[in-house]
Amino acid sequence: MTIADHPFLKGLPPPVLEAVSALAREERFAGGKLLIRAGAPADRFLLVQSGLVALVAYDRGRKPVVLQHLSGGDPLGWSWRVPPHEYRFDVIAIDATEVFVLDGTRLRELCLRRPDVGVEMLRRLMTVMASRLDAARRKLITDPTSATSGGPE
Repeated sequence: MTIADHPFLKGLPPPVLEAVSALAREERFAGGKLLIRAGAPADRFLLVQSGLVALVAYDRGRKPVVLQHLSGGDPLGWSWRVPPHEYRFDVIAIDATEVFVLDGTRLRELCLRRPDVGVEMLRRLMTVMASRLDAARRKLITDPTSATSGGPE
């Protein structure tokens, strides 16, 4: 897969795609490898090419909760765009995973300099954010014991 074929970027106007692609490199991760640590600076935006990763949430004194599994075609790490620019979840490779890595700091700066890039990225990220919220909602409905609250007050 080329970066232009990744579903998150597919259909971008050529000048926007060119600007975004210039910030990308490819990386591979072995199964079990931590790709993103919750609380760390959100300085990368990952576009999964292949493999499987888990978004994992932790709460003090509770077991980790896998919120969602992501695979080829999924974007990962949208916190580069949302202050305070810190990752909110751990991301762990379940098996060998290949990703395009975009420099989140430079991408954020590009979005500020180029409104055409900023609008396209924000529009696409909003769809991702809505999908992740929906996945968390489904997880809570199907596994209420994974809720981090102690119940109704």
